[in-house]
Amino acid sequence: MTADAIITDTGTMLVAGVPIVNPSTVVVWEVTPGLGSNPQAMVKMSTGIGVPPSLNPPSWAGFAPLAAYLFSWQDYPCTEGKNIQSQIDKETIEAILLQCSPVSNFSAYVSPEAAAQSAATTTWASGVSAVAFDPSRGGSVLAVAIVEGQYMSPHNPDEGPSLTGWRVQRWESSRQQVALHPLFENSNTNFGGQAPMTTIWTTKVNKSISPIKDFKGSRPLATPGNLSASQTSVDSNGGNSDKFNSDLANQHSDVRMLAKIVFSSHGGEVAFAFRYGDVHLFSGSSFNLIDYYCATVGVSVALPAFSSTSCCLASVWHDNSKDCTVLKILRILPPASQSSQGKGNAAAWERAIADRFWWGLSVGVDWWDAVGCAQSAAEDDIGFG
Repeated sequence: MTADAIITDTGTMLVAGVPIVNPSTVVVWEVTPGLGSNPQAMVKMSTGIGVPPSLNPPSWAGFAPLAAYLFSWQDYPCTEGKNIQSQIDKETIEAILLQCSPVSNFSAYVSPEAAAQSAATTTWASGVSAVAFDPSRGGSVLAVAIVEGQYMSPHNPDEGPSLTGWRVQRWESSRQQVALHPLFENSNTNFGGQAPMTTIWTTKVNKSISPIKDFKGSRPLATPGNLSASQTSVDSNGGNSDKFNSDLANQHSDVRMLAKIVFSSHGGEVAFAFRYGDVHLFSGSSFNLIDYYCATVGVSVALPAFSSTSCCLASVWHDNSKDCTVLKILRILPPASQSSQGKGNAAAWERAIADRFWWGLSVGVDWWDAVGCAQSAAEDDIGFG
């Protein structure tokens, strides 16, 4: 199951994941200290003698419940662990008891109509391949990568599954009142006189992406011109000519292993890495395309990494055809692919790099990449004089 976790501003731990039985649904759970269904735990709670913190979560002022529980669990063996008399007590202390309660969910299913496919295509399928929280939004924003295709050929069932492209989405959550039926309006007293609230997820960005190359890396399917044009809710190039067979029957058939999402530490940029080496870099809450490339990694995912202040993006892989290791570094500020445009907007790029530099100082991370990008941009004659 693909999943991601985040600690919110209130200290709550949220986990977003895709259930195995429903690859088009994203569920968000809240992790809290809990006893679970361990009968021995219930017995020890009833006695109240030598109860370790794993069975009795503390309440500390200024600490979130989960943080207080984990700190006390870590501290217990050092302070009281010497008095452990039985193997059962030792096993109880070593076990961290947590509960995962679902708090919200949403469907990321892509219909054939939305994917520029025929509504009569009964073999159409889509599934969530990766999810990731925006680290700067405290659990209220999720990025989703979706794989689109057919689980079998509508003309020849023996052909097996095929992929037609990818889709990236940005979802935001909000709290809204639940509309109650008049029969249950009196139940508001159970909520302190307030109407019950629920979490609603809304799509803010929905973009379709054609694969850069087919799975063999032999035929380009997207060029810088039509790739930008395809960043809409419906891919303008989504025909059979852009379909590439993946032979999933002999590969990893789980759609949750086809893509990865990497956010920059401050949430300003996000990179989507897809199977067969496609990497797309976006910026801002609207997912504006910065750059893209394709790594020669066969059927694998070329997982990228951001530098400390996210002024650069790097990927490293082994090219079997050339028998060498390749290191690719993209300059994000300003993008090398937009150097001609950057010369006319040098002041904006200088301001952006300066902001990253001061952000690195404020959070205590290295700012070497900001200095390197400034020097590289100056060599390209983009300000910084």
